[in-house]
Amino acid sequence: MNLMENVRQLIVEASEGAVSPDQVLRAGDRLTDLGLDSLAVIKLIVLIEENYGIELDIEEAENRQLLHSLSRLCEYLHMEAGLPQP
Repeated sequence: MNLMENVRQLIVEASEGAVSPDQVLRAGDRLTDLGLDSLAVIKLIVLIEENYGIELDIEEAENRQLLHSLSRLCEYLHMEAGLPQP
């Protein structure tokens, strides 16, 4: 599974049903438009930290709009955490 697919699965898991597995998540989709509330965003950050062994500061994520879209988040994980390109 590539980085983008893995992050998609983490979004589904963090949303606890707000985003279904069959829902198409395009790279440019705004995560807030998918129904992620603030609690789901925090869960997503925790899941990312656990799965990729990195620390993601929520203030930095907000300031840099890292959680704005799937593609932006994957780009960050690639550039900052050295993960394979999405």
